[in-house]
Amino acid sequence: RNEGVNVVHWIGTDIWDLRWTCSFEKIKALKKFFKQNKVIHLCEAEFTQKELAEVGIKAQIVPLPPKKLYKPMPLPEEFSVAIYLPGRELYNPKLMFEVIKMMPDVKFYIIGGETGKGEKADNWENLGYIDIDEWMPKFSCNLRITDHDGLPILPIQFLTAGRNVVTNVPLKGAIQVEKNRDEIFKAIRKAQ
Repeated sequence: RNEGVNVVHWIGTDIWDLRWTCSFEKIKALKKFFKQNKVIHLCEAEFTQKELAEVGIKAQIVPLPPKKLYKPMPLPEEFSVAIYLPGRELYNPKLMFEVIKMMPDVKFYIIGGETGKGEKADNWENLGYIDIDEWMPKFSCNLRITDHDGLPILPIQFLTAGRNVVTNVPLKGAIQVEKNRDEIFKAIRKAQ
């Protein structure tokens, strides 16, 4: 008899929601359900594995790969920063605009959502959703500062393309910062 395998692959938002919106009793009920159904738990990185362990879920690390990895490519002549801002507070839009104002000599592009698409000022432009293949050669750096994240795909793509990444996620090869505008400022200057 062919029996299926029950797998839950936890990503950043799933873990955030589990930890912030599920009561203690709900988590107990979920863990009982998982045990009864012999669920195998997977996650993307060591830091998400630790977060799951804190609520009593043991997970194996199996990263979700990006749809496309890039080969290193030449940087554009003008230094530019792509900020992933899909329109959720989780991505700290207020803080991102504070950083943009602190760096009038740097060109920033906001990507990843339709909120504010087409808006622009002297040193920033909101592109909305983009074709990353078309735009990657025009970007020098990716800035992604979140309240919570899993293993972020876009920064991995930037790293494989030979770009710097500034993030508050423990991502190998990236410039890791705290969610603090002065640290972000210094990290962007370092990337520049």
